[in-house]
Amino acid sequence: MSFVVLSLDLLHGISFACSQIAGVQFIASVMPDTYEASGQGVLLIIRGTGATLGLFLGGIMEDKLGGRGLYACLSAVVTFGLAILGLASMMKRN
Repeated sequence: MSFVVLSLDLLHGISFACSQIAGVQFIASVMPDTYEASGQGVLLIIRGTGATLGLFLGGIMEDKLGGRGLYACLSAVVTFGLAILGLASMMKRN
């Protein structure tokens, strides 16, 4: 079982690195050349704020709903996000 967990952890590391690279590339594509570093700073502030709020609110939710309730709620949030992504993708094609 520990081999499976460690293998999945490696996949998480790869996906985290890819998301970081994609964020930097996105900022580089939308910011003027002279403001790329400032754009990356704003990106880091937003990511840090999101992580802090997520941990804080997740702790409150776990106290109120328990572990199963927290994961059920978060799976609903992810499903909602995937639906929005799918709709945006369909609208972009049209």
